[in-house]
Amino acid sequence: MASIFNVYSAKPTIRKLAPKFFRTTQHRMTKTVNFDNSKNVSKSDINTVFLYLFNFNDTEILSKVHKLKTTIKRYEKNLTAFNSVITQDKIVSSISKIKREITKLEKSLLSSEKGIDKLEIVSRINAIDDEQNCLSDEILSLDLKIKNILETNKILKNNEQLYLLDELQAIYQYASVKIESTLEDYQQALEFHTHLLNTKREFVSHGLDKLQEEHTKVTVKFSQLKNQKLNLFDELKSKKKIEEISDTIKEIGNFDKELAKLTAIIDKKDDIDSKLVNENLRLTELSKELENELTSVTSFEQKYIENFKSYTLDFYGVEYNFSLHLNQEKGECSPHVDDVESNNEGGLKRLEVVTFDLAYIKTVCDKHAMRPNFVLHDSIDEIDIQYIRKVFDESIKLSGQHIVSMLSDKIVQKDYEKYKPYIILELSQDNKFFKL
Repeated sequence: MASIFNVYSAKPTIRKLAPKFFRTTQHRMTKTVNFDNSKNVSKSDINTVFLYLFNFNDTEILSKVHKLKTTIKRYEKNLTAFNSVITQDKIVSSISKIKREITKLEKSLLSSEKGIDKLEIVSRINAIDDEQNCLSDEILSLDLKIKNILETNKILKNNEQLYLLDELQAIYQYASVKIESTLEDYQQALEFHTHLLNTKREFVSHGLDKLQEEHTKVTVKFSQLKNQKLNLFDELKSKKKIEEISDTIKEIGNFDKELAKLTAIIDKKDDIDSKLVNENLRLTELSKELENELTSVTSFEQKYIENFKSYTLDFYGVEYNFSLHLNQEKGECSPHVDDVESNNEGGLKRLEVVTFDLAYIKTVCDKHAMRPNFVLHDSIDEIDIQYIRKVFDESIKLSGQHIVSMLSDKIVQKDYEKYKPYIILELSQDNKFFKL
């Protein structure tokens, strides 16, 4: 793309450019302007290809403009869809209605009787619940610690002598020594063990008083909170049933969810609207750059029209008209040939295509434009021999390459000798491709 077509941007693509320079099918040889019959060719593709052909230099602008226009169309489509939903579902009026209902319900909750704020009471009850949960965890923890200490002391007290005696007897029996002979040693061991147990009980029980004191303190505080909550419930029930307030709060929650959903649609619509404005501003800036580039396109078109008319006058005796129908403001074109003599098929139509491409090569050379100055034409056998001679004669004058394929017996020996120096590849029974 860079070396042959001088294109450094994403568009035009080689798939769209190639049919102009390589006319190798029936369609391409009979369609002067609409030379690409692919189903995937859009108006934008045609516009990009022809602006490029007519010396639009900064092809990257075309890609940017094309991308921006595609984005803008998508935003416009989405915006239309959102506006349709907003209008049909009456979302704006629904949002206003929901906000009024929420305000009304909140006023109902916040309204006071004899200076008592009902919502504040509910809030205080929730705060007490949270505090009670924390105290409940603390009470359980203290209960567990105290229970572990008491249980450990109980075990130590019940087994303070028995299990030691059993151990000593087992040891002495293993050593074949009678326990009576070691009574003195046993007594000393027993005393040591008793001292050890007392020390362990003292160690285990250390801090028990503080734990019990803390437990009592926390339990009392928990009971006080419980009484406070009961009083608040009584106070609340005396004004309004708690179920009614819960239902109101639940209703407000449902309204809030619906409001969030509807507001999200409006926000999305506003976001698209904002993006659309920004993209249109960018397109306006690019359009100014586009306008400067189109100056060279107009100059190229004028020279091309001059060359095309010259060729058609020479071949047909009539000047054919061509126009890009360039829209300077939008940077778009709709190329068209006003033919007079040629028909939709046959040799004259092919001749029109040939003159169209010859005029292009000549214009590229005249303007010293960085564009391909070659073309390949296939299936020119239907063109009358007198026009083929003219085609050859005019092609030889060009500073480009006009390549055609044809059977040698289409022309007489005299013509063959005349044009032989310009043959680039010759195939025959004696001179096959690659000499094979």
